[in-house]
Amino acid sequence: MRVHAPLGPPEPIEGPFSDADEAERLRRRERKRAHDAERQLDGWERYRALIDASDEAYELIDISNREARFALILMGALMVVFAWLVWTQPEQLKLLPAKTTASRPAVRPSLPILP
Repeated sequence: MRVHAPLGPPEPIEGPFSDADEAERLRRRERKRAHDAERQLDGWERYRALIDASDEAYELIDISNREARFALILMGALMVVFAWLVWTQPEQLKLLPAKTTASRPAVRPSLPILP
């Protein structure tokens, strides 16, 4: 993996170059940057861009799958605990608040009597 420093102002170069030579080099460098920004990508570069984009998409999908899997595991565990409590202590259902609606009177959850 390569790390590139952000582009900043060019540093002054000491040497036998004159200011005209330095200005010409800077103009050529800027023209090359402008050309690289607008040029058509060749096959290998298009392939790498496509692979990088698909890798990013797979990574995002994998993250969301992990989150959904974790939530399902958590909800399943809570459901097992709730079912176990209801099965072993059905009298505790009376502690739940009654549900009331305008069309029905208060209804308490109940379990059928199991043999």
